[in-house]
Amino acid sequence: MNHRTRRNKKLRNTIKKQNGGNNGVGILMGRFQPFHKAHLASVLTGLECEKIFIVGVGQDGINEKNPYTVEERMDHIIGSVKEAKPKLLHKLRVLVLPESPTDNNWSGWDKQINILLKDLMKKYKPLQLYLYASGKDKTTADYLKKIVDQNPGLKAKSIEPVSMEGEIIGATTIRGILNEFYKTTPLNYEYLETKLEPYLPPYMITSIIKNIKKEAK
Repeated sequence: MNHRTRRNKKLRNTIKKQNGGNNGVGILMGRFQPFHKAHLASVLTGLECEKIFIVGVGQDGINEKNPYTVEERMDHIIGSVKEAKPKLLHKLRVLVLPESPTDNNWSGWDKQINILLKDLMKKYKPLQLYLYASGKDKTTADYLKKIVDQNPGLKAKSIEPVSMEGEIIGATTIRGILNEFYKTTPLNYEYLETKLEPYLPPYMITSIIKNIKKEAK
């Protein structure tokens, strides 16, 4: 058992103890551009520790930093979980979050998220709803704390960011690998697979390479 496996097992046991068993409903919100191993670790932890685990996928306009549609990201999440832990798939729910504001009206988005969370707490009552937080910056933690403070009855669960050789896994690193790949002539798919392996679930790597080959035709 390697260090990461031991850490994840310890984290799951801690959360189970806090919950009093697999009796809660967890929710993790994010953009997942792309869905990487840190995201998968958080989702698998939630699936292990809760009766139901919900992943809320943010809506974004397609651009360089947000290359995947909502439908693609939902497929990435479901496919990666099915590949990693198929026995937990029945606990997974994936939903689309309210559309992000284009005019920086975050208070309006907050209101929509709070309505969604209240609906979930009502739907799954009497189960406890936990908001899972997995982020590498203080801004994420502060924002999620704000959501919890606005929703009495909602509780927070903190997930330690997953690191690779001391580097916290993030989308910026993965986008850099893809940018370097596109500079190779001819396109070196073996190089890309090797570079992405530490950061992405196998399902994601297969999906990315398949789409690149499709676009290259």
